[in-house]
Amino acid sequence: VPKLPGGVVIVFDDARSGVWSHARPIMEKYGGRGTVAVIASLADQSGYMAVDQLKRLQKYHGWDIICHQYSDLDDGFGYDTMTEDELRLEVETLQKWMYDNGFHRGMHHVTYPFGGFNDASIDILKDYFITGRTIINGHETNPMADPMRLRTINVISSSTVSTITGHIDKALADGTLLILT
Repeated sequence: VPKLPGGVVIVFDDARSGVWSHARPIMEKYGGRGTVAVIASLADQSGYMAVDQLKRLQKYHGWDIICHQYSDLDDGFGYDTMTEDELRLEVETLQKWMYDNGFHRGMHHVTYPFGGFNDASIDILKDYFITGRTIINGHETNPMADPMRLRTINVISSSTVSTITGHIDKALADGTLLILT
């Protein structure tokens, strides 16, 4: 993967409805765009974004919609727990849903459900994706050391503004990639 301009990518996992109602207006106010990792089977369900909202984010706001998972998996049931046949069916169903809904740009990028991946699952996932975001904590090198094992900084309710600002400043100064989830 060639070296990219350093910068920050903001990823919203699961495509929850708050992305549309809360994050989108704030991102627009500051001229930002985000990325949404979608659980396809939950789109249009209560508490999750509607397919129409995802399409509008992509078409009118310049956001990327990427793969997360198709099925509503149980907590801890990541790609590393599936058999090869189960994993291929899950991913093929997910990519078909992405394609059918017009999310072509993001259908070859994945966020691992519950951070679950291992060498065996990545060997299979390489047949479908060109990047995979993990939950491994850290800044991503530029160029990426391993596009199927992208590192991230998880932003949670106890994360301070100064900590996140420090990560952003470091990424911009170093020319690295910073994925905030």
